[in-house]
Amino acid sequence: MTTDPQKPTRHVPVDEIISHHEASTPERLRSEPGAEQKSVPTIVTFPSRPNRSRLPLLIGIMFILLMGGGGVWYWWASGAPPIHYKTLPVERGPITAIVTATGTINP
Repeated sequence: MTTDPQKPTRHVPVDEIISHHEASTPERLRSEPGAEQKSVPTIVTFPSRPNRSRLPLLIGIMFILLMGGGGVWYWWASGAPPIHYKTLPVERGPITAIVTATGTINP
């Protein structure tokens, strides 16, 4: 490829695709003795890297963590209010019993 904008890019047809392992073996070791060697354009495949930015992923993770933290805080802060009992000191006195009924009461 050229970086000169005046020169057009050449397109060459690809006849075969070889793996990275085959590309590391020299051509002279792969061919049989006496066989005719021809030049075939090949493409060497390498492991692909994601060409996307990781910023959207990081923003998504931060959003999920913030929402989870906010939910935990809301659940913890909005619990039932504590129960407060009114207490008085104990006094000695007579016990009064009241009975409410309809009809006849037998002693």
